Amino acid sequence: EKKRSTVLLDDAAIAELVGLPPAKVVDELVQALLDSKGIFDKVQTAVEEVCMAGYSAQTLMGCLLQRFIVLPQLDDMGRAKLAIRIAEAEHCMLDGADEYLQLMTVCGLAMQCLKYE
Repeated sequence: EKKRSTVLLDDAAIAELVGLPPAKVVDELVQALLDSKGIFDKVQTAVEEVCMAGYSAQTLMGCLLQRFIVLPQLDDMGRAKLAIRIAEAEHCMLDGADEYLQLMTVCGLAMQCLKYE
């Protein structure tokens, strides 16, 4: 008689299997945007780390959009600008544009739209 081992999959494991970046990665990037207070170097470092970790910029932008929609530091106009810029960046990446540069343009716009306290 064979014994079967039972392995439970949680949300994080399923997300990893389908290629989504872990929530921690997205959280760290959003936190870098919030902590930057408009200083570009901090955001650039965070984006470089995400890109070097090998996460797809396209899926990462989808996750960022979900965070931007509920972020209290963004007003409706900022959310709209970011949604449009993410759509443009995804289109550019489909045409072969560099993922790092597209992610940097989205994060640069996010820095401009954020209301720093």
